Order: sequence, then structure tokens, then C-alpha cells
Amino acid sequence: MATSTSDAARHDNIAEPADPGSAVACFPTIGIVCWSRPPGPVTECGKALTLPGGARTAPAIAGANFCYIRDLTDNDLWSIGKQPIFRPLNVYKHAFHGDRAEFFCHAGDIEIVSKICVASDVDAEVRVLMIMNHGTRERTLELTSYAEVCLINRRADMAHPGFAKLFIETRFDEATGALFARRRPRAAGEKATWAVHVSSSNVPSAEAAEYETGRLRFLGRGRTITNPSVFDVGASLSGTTGPVLDPIFCLRRTVRLAPGADARVAFVTGAADDQSAVQRIAERYAKFDAVERAFSDASRKYESELRTLNLKPDDISLFNRLAGSVAFANQAMRQAPVIPRDRWDQAALWAQGISGDLPIVLVRADGDGDHALVRQVTMGHDFARRRGLRFDLILLDGVVQKAPSGWPKSCNQARKRT
Repeated sequence: MATSTSDAARHDNIAEPADPGSAVACFPTIGIVCWSRPPGPVTECGKALTLPGGARTAPAIAGANFCYIRDLTDNDLWSIGKQPIFRPLNVYKHAFHGDRAEFFCHAGDIEIVSKICVASDVDAEVRVLMIMNHGTRERTLELTSYAEVCLINRRADMAHPGFAKLFIETRFDEATGALFARRRPRAAGEKATWAVHVSSSNVPSAEAAEYETGRLRFLGRGRTITNPSVFDVGASLSGTTGPVLDPIFCLRRTVRLAPGADARVAFVTGAADDQSAVQRIAERYAKFDAVERAFSDASRKYESELRTLNLKPDDISLFNRLAGSVAFANQAMRQAPVIPRDRWDQAALWAQGISGDLPIVLVRADGDGDHALVRQVTMGHDFARRRGLRFDLILLDGVVQKAPSGWPKSCNQARKRT
């Protein structure tokens, strides 16, 4: 495994699709798995992230979680990351750390830094946008969040997306300014699943809250996320809630920045198994102080983890790259000519103690000479497991028939934990 690069920000101004081999930010959580990856920030957040052959539980947010920026002064529209609206003249950067992901965007005189973390004690993803006006004139910016809601496991959503979303209903809470989504039970023994989306800011807003939960109303007929109709001249968010056919979370805030001024705006998305839990998330993060505490708590937890596991930030960067290849099926890490010749079914793995229900990472090692490699991948496996990403780690020794004496004892322990 190659030596990791540091957490330094990476940047360019070339449009590109999400690279399945790139690193992701894999956050430590108590019950959810959240990812951010370039050219995002595209985040999946929920009770579990559905992997190929993997998790069975339901993500709250899947596929897209963006923030649009519209300069009402110049009538210009862009997004913080390269998706969904790329502007070649903008400068984009990203940096992944063990406790947060950061995305940077320079659009002329406007600089925006988006930081994403996960709350340490509730199932919530917290993102805060720091907006700075480096120009010599006042600017009025409109920030619009967009997140697709599914509340069901990804396989079921992809197999029957229209049918699956028929069971979701949304509502808006005037007291907190939050949007709620509930997946109605389909059977007597099934529990309802809830999600929440709430926004707060360190500057007061004079405008009334704007929101939308219908994807068709947001995009418009024949439109995509690259050119939504809600940004047409004279258009506004409709405030639609209820049993919408294709649910989204969308909140809008407007900030006015004098020359040299800055503002911070937060968007928080959470999930829970009961209404009272998501209501508490909404009430907490409707206050901006709670957003700042979420980042400080995440930082303290991360520092404690580094000390406990004797890890360095470069180790975390390396493990995030491994997680990216597992979660998003990096084709460059596969031996393509070998796969078509393999005609065995899943049952053939059972004799080797491999379930076949999880993604598989195969590491070829050459005896004691690859002790450092084996140690790295076992540590990476443990790191991913602690963050909710489970996969089977298989170590294949190309030299001897039994595990070399120099291989770490954690190999057998890791195997027992998969």
C-alpha cells in the first residue's frame, strides 16, 4: 500500500465525475455512516450506508446532498463543489480529516468554506458554510440546500424507486424551521423511520422561511439538478409538504454581506426511529451554538481516538483512501481478466470462512517482507469497522502455506470481527 499523502487541501478547476478510487471522509459515529467525497460535497447519511452486497438498513439521505449558491446582486448561480453546477472560473479545493471534511470554493470576491462533521451523541450530519465577501460592494447571497430522501435501503430504492417513495410523507415545523420526513410502516410489525433537516445561522434573517419537499416542483419538468427551475427569474420554493411523490429536503436562507463581512450558515440532517428523537435534533440545531459545539466535540473525540489507537493523521488519510475504494467499487483495484473466469457461487466462499455478504478486500503479501503492508491493511480494516463500514479482509500469502511468524496477531482478531 502506498505511503499516504497528508491532509493538505487538494484543488483544481477541472470538471470531473466522482472518482470511485478517490478518498472519502469516513466519520466516527454512534449509529450512522456518513461519507463525503470529491467532487462533492456529496454526502450519504443515514442509519447505514448501503454497500454492494453489504448493509441492509436504511439511509436517510441517498445520492445527492448539495448546496446551491445564488448571487442575487449579479444573478449568478453555482454550487460549493463541482457538482451539481460547475463553474470553470471558480477555484475548488477539498481536504479530508479524521473528524471533518472541508470543501472550499472561490467565486470571484466570494469565498465559501463548507465543513462537515457528524454529531457525537445523535444521528446527525452537521455542515456549516462560512461565507466571506472580499469585494468592495455589498452582496446578497441565497443559499439553498437539496437532499434526496429515501429512508429505505439503497437496493430497494434502486429496484423500485417510485413505489418505495410512495410511503414517505413530509411536514414543516414553524417553531424550529425544520423539515421532517416519515416513512410510514408497510406492515404491522414495522417501525416508522424519521429524518429531519434544519438550518441555523449566526446572523438573523429578515426573510420568511422558504422550503420545498417535492423534487418535481424543485427541478421542473425535463430539468435536472444542473438547471433547476426554482432558480428561474421570478421562481420561488412552493412550500409543498405531505405525501409527495418524490421527496427531498430543501431549505433556503438569504444573507447580506457588506464589503469585508462574513456569515455562517448551517444545514443539519438527522435520522431516528421515533418522532421525539428527530424533534430533539431539530430543536437543538435550530440554535447555531449547537453547531459549533458539534465540531468541537468531534475534534475532541478524534484526538482521543488518535491517542488510544496510536495513529497519526497520515494514517487516517490512508485509511480514507482504502474506504473510498471499498465503498465505491474502484475498478482500478480489481484484476479484471481474472473475474470473468471465476464461475463459483457464494457457497464456495463458506468453506474458507467467508460469508460473501460483505465487500471483499484481498491483499497479496510476500511473507515477512510485507509485514508493514499487512499491519497497515489490518489497521485500516479496524478503522473502517469502527466507522460502520464492514468488509471481509482476506490476506493471501504468496510464499508460504501458513501465516508468517512476523505477521501481526491482529490478523486473526480482524478475521473474527468481520
